[in-house]
Amino acid sequence: HVYDKDSDTPQKSRQPPFSWQYLPKEDNSIPATHLDSLKAVVEQVIEAAARNHAEGAHEGQWGMTVVTPLVIEVVRWPRNRGVRIMNVETCSIEPSDLRIVRPSQQRSASEGPRGNEKDAEADENWKELMAARMIDCCLGLFLDESSRQTVNSRLKTLMDYERSLNQSMSYIRHTPLFLDFELKKTNQARDPQVQLAIWQVAGYLKKKHQGWDTAIPIPGIVVNGHQWHYYIAFERNDGLILVGPQRFGSTESISGVHEIVYKLNVLVRWGVRKYQAWFKEQVLGLTR
Repeated sequence: HVYDKDSDTPQKSRQPPFSWQYLPKEDNSIPATHLDSLKAVVEQVIEAAARNHAEGAHEGQWGMTVVTPLVIEVVRWPRNRGVRIMNVETCSIEPSDLRIVRPSQQRSASEGPRGNEKDAEADENWKELMAARMIDCCLGLFLDESSRQTVNSRLKTLMDYERSLNQSMSYIRHTPLFLDFELKKTNQARDPQVQLAIWQVAGYLKKKHQGWDTAIPIPGIVVNGHQWHYYIAFERNDGLILVGPQRFGSTESISGVHEIVYKLNVLVRWGVRKYQAWFKEQVLGLTR
């Protein structure tokens, strides 16, 4: 259930709602016509998550059977039309200037750090980290025909290596991305927060390079088995700060999955409203 913050109930023994269950000023409630499908998806996800956990499934299985069904369910709601989920596992950061550098050495991440034989292990760790710089998936906006034409017109004025709306020149290059997902890799020591940060810094540098407003935050979600956590990157002192983790929900229980669904819907609504307004103003050159 989603509660109204000002509602009163005679059921005094009833457990008080969590803070995430309060309806904000704008309506983020679940469409009544989708309650049955949501119930079925929640049951399916809880069953799949329990099986994945018991079997020690890899992140690809978690993504296919847990993350994707929940995200698709939310983006198909009428108010959220115009949003698509994009698999970016193989979408490298391009051009290479968008890849992070080591301040002390000022070398591109693709080149690796300077060093000698004693630094061989550090070099290998650095290369391994950068080889995993892609995250798993993103949410982006569909562009209508008018917007696509405007984008094509704008991109034609740029150099070939700049003709993208985001930090990659792959198939996602014409999609405005507003929410990033990273799944924890099974049996690997690499920190998903680092991978998320590398990707988000690249997106920030892309905006900065094009002269677009960089004040808009960059939200991200890290999924580690049952547990979902939220991060947000924002500009400070001409750089990017990543804040988190904050609990986003869990697939261990029905209430935990409902928490994920509610918060996902809030972020998707933010993308449809706030991020799309930013995109139209900054990239398309349109006034609000």
